Amino acid sequence: MMSKFIFAFLFWLLLPQLVEAREAVRTIIDIQGFSKSSSMSTYGGGKAFFIKLNKNIERWYLLRVKWPRSKEFFHFHLENPYPDELRVTVAANRRKLSITDGALVEECDLLSRAGRRALWEALKVKKPYAEVCNGRLYLRSSVKGSMSTKEAAVDFTRDHVWGGETVISAIKDTIYKDAELITTEVTLDESGQASNFSLNGPKNADLSRRFLKARSIPGDLAIAAASEDDGTMAIGKWYAADNLDDAYVSLVQPQAIKKKILSSHPLRVLPLDRVESTAVVYLVAFDLSQIEVGYSVGTEHPKLTYSERTSDRLKVQGWPGPDGVSDYEPLASTGRLSPRDAKRVLATFTGGFKRKHSVFRAGGRSTGNGGNHYGFLQNGVLFSTIHAGLATAYADKNGSFGMKTWRKEDNKKLGDLVFARQNGLPLVYKDRRGNSVPGKLVRHNFKGNWSGSKQNTIRALRSGICLQTNESGTKFLIFGYFSSHTPNGMARVFQSYDCDYAIHLDMNMVVHTYLAVYHTKIGKPIQVEHLLEKMHWKDRKFNDQSIPRFVAVPDNRDFFYLLRQPKKSSRAQAKKDMIDAGSPESVAASRSSKVSR
Repeated sequence: MMSKFIFAFLFWLLLPQLVEAREAVRTIIDIQGFSKSSSMSTYGGGKAFFIKLNKNIERWYLLRVKWPRSKEFFHFHLENPYPDELRVTVAANRRKLSITDGALVEECDLLSRAGRRALWEALKVKKPYAEVCNGRLYLRSSVKGSMSTKEAAVDFTRDHVWGGETVISAIKDTIYKDAELITTEVTLDESGQASNFSLNGPKNADLSRRFLKARSIPGDLAIAAASEDDGTMAIGKWYAADNLDDAYVSLVQPQAIKKKILSSHPLRVLPLDRVESTAVVYLVAFDLSQIEVGYSVGTEHPKLTYSERTSDRLKVQGWPGPDGVSDYEPLASTGRLSPRDAKRVLATFTGGFKRKHSVFRAGGRSTGNGGNHYGFLQNGVLFSTIHAGLATAYADKNGSFGMKTWRKEDNKKLGDLVFARQNGLPLVYKDRRGNSVPGKLVRHNFKGNWSGSKQNTIRALRSGICLQTNESGTKFLIFGYFSSHTPNGMARVFQSYDCDYAIHLDMNMVVHTYLAVYHTKIGKPIQVEHLLEKMHWKDRKFNDQSIPRFVAVPDNRDFFYLLRQPKKSSRAQAKKDMIDAGSPESVAASRSSKVSR
């Protein structure tokens, strides 16, 4: 009897440590609701498992191997660069992978001595992507992502200086307030009629009568586009990009918006002051009918741990984050596009808020679900829980892109999503009458979690995206660069363009509001055009050639990307994609491929 009592006492005493130790080994694999694991046989003993991380999405796999005489499992993160064409399963002999491409079936032996050597050789070069399985699959490797000097200084202050968040907030409200403000002179002369803007693109902004024929110089706009004969652009109108099909640019100042819009819903939106009213907004629109939208996490952000804002009472004991996961391992975060996607990239832009700012600190959403950390999902793999009630950009396995406020019933479709990224609450949405209206908490900084002062009057550089449907039913993804605005100004601008739905992305620095578009010319390397000229300095340089972030350089931040519709690809094309990427990993790919044969 005494021994039972002692055992029970010791168990009670050690329970917290046991729970913490158990949960410490929880990984991102444990939170996947649609994964499928198949056992494999290694040569000479050992264990192996081939895991489809989402059985509905043929994109990411994990090869989990304990080699003979090994004491631990090793993990190899594999990517299918041709998800619409290739299917990967375990072969009948359980020792190889079977790769099916239509009627063609190939076997890939990664568990043999030669295959094992190929995997280690590919990892040894420490590059984001390396070719394996005769060019059919990529082996992903985690790398360190780049960040700007200013961003590094801000992160250091937040992480290592006592009261660092308060210091940063004070700087934003003083030194950096309106630091990126852009204003341009507006011409109201009606004698010069604008005529070169697009008539078949997105819907133009709804302007007041006074500004219907107003024009302005493009200012810092760096995407080549049609303009008027005198070099100006009509405010609120869309102009076709010179080097991209189905892409358009526009500029506007909130003061030009129709008064009916600016005065609507006063309980949801604060009035705009003079500075915000004249601050320039640059917008880029992409016709989604021929474009595939994607999303990728960065090498470091968003993190999976709890935000520092999270109340202790909302945390699960022993868990490092709201899902019990501390980092991306054993998955590899590359912070850039795969070689194949880099070949057909049309545009990239920075994703949303870091985890630090991705939790509500006031209002009803701050008291449940661990604070409602913004969720995200990539290539069918859940990184952080998708919460109901939050603004969500997503794409399904059929390639359909959408934006909406997530509902509990939408979780039934979670297994068919390629990606999802939540970022707070909607800036605008369509009401039952089909009108674009501001979100209910736009004026409430802390309840809406917009980042700023208690009065929500901090003007700052911000970015956002909206989905718009024009009169002919064509859908456009619109990116907005707001040079010195509050969420109030963002909502008014997206209202004026009659957006179906709009989401705030990030703010404060150009590196956080970055957008670039890409095009190619015969015999020349990829050509990069940034939304604003100053964004050019965020890319690396080699022999005066811009090496764009997200495309060729791994980045620490998450990002969205737009791809031209894929074409059917052959094995030869797979090899060419790796070589044409022009990066050192093509050397590793060649070496790895030779070994695997």
